[in-house]
Amino acid sequence: MNPAVLLKKFLATLGIKNLVKLPEKIEINILNGNRKHEITNNYTNLTINLQALSPEENTAFAEYMRALKENNENYLVMEKKSYSVIQELHKINSDFKAIEKLQTILLPEDYGALEDAVYIKYLKDNRRFAEIYDRKKQIRYDYGERGNTITNLYTAGYFHDIFLPLYDELSKDPTTLEEFKFIFDKLIRDFPLAVFINFHMGLDEVKNLIKDKILKNKKYGIDKLYIHGINKQNCDNIKEAIKILEEEGEITFTKNIEQISDILMVKLEFNHEPQPSVASEPTTN
Repeated sequence: MNPAVLLKKFLATLGIKNLVKLPEKIEINILNGNRKHEITNNYTNLTINLQALSPEENTAFAEYMRALKENNENYLVMEKKSYSVIQELHKINSDFKAIEKLQTILLPEDYGALEDAVYIKYLKDNRRFAEIYDRKKQIRYDYGERGNTITNLYTAGYFHDIFLPLYDELSKDPTTLEEFKFIFDKLIRDFPLAVFINFHMGLDEVKNLIKDKILKNKKYGIDKLYIHGINKQNCDNIKEAIKILEEEGEITFTKNIEQISDILMVKLEFNHEPQPSVASEPTTN
């Protein structure tokens, strides 16, 4: 059957009738409370909470999804996550709940990428690597390279190790939440040239990681390195490691250290290795 007809049938089960035009994009998300749907942008965008639908409504939506796929319509763009994906989202509902606190403070597109990252992490944990490529491709399509960075940070554990604890700490004083936005944005922008220090690392490991990363960057003509850490132990280890590297004198660099509470953001700048000059051959007359 025509997908548009089935979409109208499904919308009717939700009590949505007589639309001027059908939604251009359907997103599937877990909405707050028991809301089944949310329509925004002058009926161009429909968000559906499948977990709140009745069996009849779920059946109608499944028929629509199958028709989309069979008709080879723009399946990935029309739906944010496939119906088969939604059927297993309840398995990772606690992960969605964990990031929910960031919804009101992050940019909508950043939070959208973060929601998708939760599912990417689920695929990674279950070794379903073949599916990850298409999912990440869709994230780049929807949210650009910044969305891809958010995905990489989440799957690597930085949200649970850094961003969520940071939010919990700063949210104790609502006036400091602007600092969270600043730090979040900075860490996202710095990520390609950054190292993140976690509490599992001792001082020697921190120092060696920074040194190796500087040498690698210098080798490839990159003249800066960002270092980030959260909590007092990590901050102290980073500052002490930098001090030791300065005293050793093997690598020369300038440093800019910024600390907000127990969050440390360091920028090191250095000259990359000069390329060997090629001696010119003597000319003969």
